[in-house]
Amino acid sequence: MTASAPAFGVSASDPFGIADASLVLSELQQSTAYTTAIANAGDGEFIPGSQKGLINGQTSLSATYRSATVGTIPARSLTAGGASPSALTGLSISTQAGQHATVSASGHAHVAGTGTNHNARLRAIELPAFDGFGASDFGLGIGVTPAYLQSGTFTVEIGHTDEVDKDGNFLCGTSHSCKYTAEFEAVDDSVAWTCPSGWVIAASDAPGAGRQSSSTHPRRTFRIEKHEGLVSPAAS
Repeated sequence: MTASAPAFGVSASDPFGIADASLVLSELQQSTAYTTAIANAGDGEFIPGSQKGLINGQTSLSATYRSATVGTIPARSLTAGGASPSALTGLSISTQAGQHATVSASGHAHVAGTGTNHNARLRAIELPAFDGFGASDFGLGIGVTPAYLQSGTFTVEIGHTDEVDKDGNFLCGTSHSCKYTAEFEAVDDSVAWTCPSGWVIAASDAPGAGRQSSSTHPRRTFRIEKHEGLVSPAAS
């Protein structure tokens, strides 16, 4: 039997439903791993007949999307925490001066076990509009002159806990809590950072502080966080 020629590019479907006309799915990785177990004899040696494999199989999912525009990428609402085999656990928007923006997403699904789906705790994940090209402030109004921005990232972390059944395989899992983090770096423009409403400051370099070097202009950073409980998606 002659092997067919391998496909080129990303041919699988988007596991997170993020890709559209403004964001192209540019990389996708799906990797499955298992736990193994084996007993030891009294002399510390393995007992080959006690070996057990294919325990608690989990498929890790990661996807990268690249901006297909130099204009604005619209805000969007995603859902996570539904009663489905796969769970979305993280999202990150990365913007850099002079580069197209990228979005990365991560999650997992389980292989076999007593349970087949995660528990239903559906929640809305709100992603802001951002610049498809160049560093973005995500419309947060952070005070610094936008032209001075060198990078901006917007990250969402979704808590998730899984349990195993008596054989060590998947039993149940639930998504819970949501943390938003936005972080920026800018050339120092002597304008103080501004914390938007609903956020708290996690780290902030004042004007004249931050990183200085003999070969660059001064840079300073700003990191803010926002924590949310359950926010249900709007009914369709």
